Order: sequence, then C-alpha cells, then structure tokens
Amino acid sequence: MMVRKYSAASLVTLLVLGAVLAGCVPKKCLEEGELKKGSQVPVQAAPEGYLNVSPDELKAMIDAGESFILLDVREAHEYEAGHISGAKLLPVGEIEKRWQELDPVSEIVVYCGSGGRSATAAVKLVKLGFKRVKNLTGGILNWPYGVIK
Repeated sequence: MMVRKYSAASLVTLLVLGAVLAGCVPKKCLEEGELKKGSQVPVQAAPEGYLNVSPDELKAMIDAGESFILLDVREAHEYEAGHISGAKLLPVGEIEKRWQELDPVSEIVVYCGSGGRSATAAVKLVKLGFKRVKNLTGGILNWPYGVIK
C-alpha cells in the first residue's frame, strides 16, 4: 500500500515537472531559430509581457545610440557602488509612486543585481501600462562591460 502511494506521488511529481520544463522554451522558438547561441533566454516576450535582453544585446543598443530609458532598480547604495553608464536610479519599491517620471512611450530596460528585482520591476511597469519593457538577464553581475562609480 505504501509503495503504491509513493509511486503515485512520484508519477504526479514527474508529470508536473515535465509539463513545466516543456513550457520553458516554446517549441516555436526552437523551430524558428530564435534562440541565439550563448543567450540565456529566448529573445521574445516573457509570459509577464516584457522582453528579456542579454548583456551583449543591451551593449549593442547602447553602442548603436538607440533611444531608451535604462533603469537601475536597486537601492541607492548599490547604484553608488557601480552602475551602467546612463542608468537612472529608480528602486523597485518606488516604481508605483514614481512611475509618472517615465515616458510611457519610451522603451525601458531595467536591471538590478542578478535579475530578480528587475523582473519584478518589469512586471510592475507592464501592469502600469508600459508596453516596451525589457529586463537585463542576470543583472549587473552578468554585465561584462564597465560600470560608473
């Protein structure tokens, strides 16, 4: 009886895990070759309505002189310790209070230390109605280029 109980629980766990993993990379992306070699995530909309961008892609945007708002969503002391050139400080906890400071039609790229807070910030911005939001995967810890101190 115990063996059957554990077997059923294991089977359910494996089925759920398989379904989750199958949904991590959409089959369409693999078929259309949208995954870039070395990228951590497909360059497409996350389920939350924002895009993920790699450090190389962000660097290319900067080098090309593209017009966008770069938001560092960490705390002030983290920003002062080092930030990406051109970044504006807007801590994730202040987004709901200060979102009016942002141009609603501009593209916005958010980053934090490792990607967690910036993903939260991206979701908040999308919920506030911003349509062109990107999240730097891996945050500033994954940024191989120089920072401003």
